[in-house]
Amino acid sequence: MTFSIPIRKRKELRDVLERRFTRAEVTEAIADLELDDPQYPREMDDAEWRFNVVEHLERARHLPKLAEGLAQRLDKLNAGDDDATTLREIAKKETKKTITAPAEGKTAEGTQNQPNTDENGGGPQRLAGIVVLGEPIAVSDKDTVVAREDLVKKLAEIFDAEDIPVTDWGDGWDTKRAVKAKQNDISSLFVRVVNNDTLTGDIESLNALPARIGRKLGKKGPITLSQVMIWICGSATSEQTRPNTSLALRFGPADGFAVNLKSKFGFEKSPPVISLENPGENHALEEKLISFVSARTASICRPPDPLLVYLEAMSGETATDSELRQLLNTEVSRGGVILAIHDLNLEMTDSPGTALLQFKDRLTKYDNLLAPILREQGFPNKKILKIAIVMNLREALPLGQFPFKRMIKDWIVIGMKTVEDAAVLIRAPDERIIAKGIDGLLGQS
Repeated sequence: MTFSIPIRKRKELRDVLERRFTRAEVTEAIADLELDDPQYPREMDDAEWRFNVVEHLERARHLPKLAEGLAQRLDKLNAGDDDATTLREIAKKETKKTITAPAEGKTAEGTQNQPNTDENGGGPQRLAGIVVLGEPIAVSDKDTVVAREDLVKKLAEIFDAEDIPVTDWGDGWDTKRAVKAKQNDISSLFVRVVNNDTLTGDIESLNALPARIGRKLGKKGPITLSQVMIWICGSATSEQTRPNTSLALRFGPADGFAVNLKSKFGFEKSPPVISLENPGENHALEEKLISFVSARTASICRPPDPLLVYLEAMSGETATDSELRQLLNTEVSRGGVILAIHDLNLEMTDSPGTALLQFKDRLTKYDNLLAPILREQGFPNKKILKIAIVMNLREALPLGQFPFKRMIKDWIVIGMKTVEDAAVLIRAPDERIIAKGIDGLLGQS
């Protein structure tokens, strides 16, 4: 089920904003109501700004609250104001929509060619269910079957009270004999249950999950990465070597995993997603970055540790537009995004200064790539933290500081080095700067 304001009513709201409120007054109201402020650039045209703000708050399901808050402001000026009445009518136009399952033997009608968006084209829907997956074609081993059945039971116990359905597609879900997809499955979180042997020996099958699930749902393309999670049952731990996958991996007992999933549905504060340029064999950098974030999230987020996904930027290049668009999907990134790049793949030159300038140019390229995506998706600037890590070029850093800070916008640039297989900061004060940035991302500053 979803709640949405019709397009016609959203236009009426924009008309009221144009007639009665300045940009500063709307921004003040958003702050007073503690809504998510997208913080669009000042140079944006007023009409474009009104449109983007309304669409952003609609996607966040905060538009009725803003309409009511603005109506109360108009009441203070003139009781019975016509525009206040219009705003209250908009605030009451939340329409509860339920989705009817398709007939037996049919795929989810109307889902072909459709991204996972609401009917008014306003960005990704919130997750509406959980589908637990076994092997797509084969049969899981006995222990994995028992673990999956136990997980389904624990998930149902937790999410039934929240009106979130839990479905077990079981083994063989990608065969002709499998259960048919229901229409509302397209807005579900898909949890694939595997053991450690599958994780380490069949990673290609796991990486194909988004496309496979998309086909079963009747989509022409894959579902988003944010809708797929891998739970590794048994004695596997996160300390083991991470396989080459961008999918979210979760270890640990079923009951803890089930409770932690509540954050995906907005019932708990979500940890941020670390999106790291693939560091190759340099696991020290990855571990240090995770430790920074975990130290700030452990006591306030569920799950306590951040998700980690890789950006496959190569040799001085930026990540692709499609990678960043998928990363900034509002569902997976509800707790914020930490975009972390480094110089490990940077093509070296004889001049360290020249290489540092090339590194600085990469920051600018990322900014130029991100700007239209953030604007189009209504992703708030305060929900993204950009960190650039200098390791190979650290000897070129005067006093351990990045010499081009005045030429970049809002990147945190830090120097690291490896000491006894562990990554450490070149400058101790940088740890406080990173902590402050993470706290701001979590709304704790």
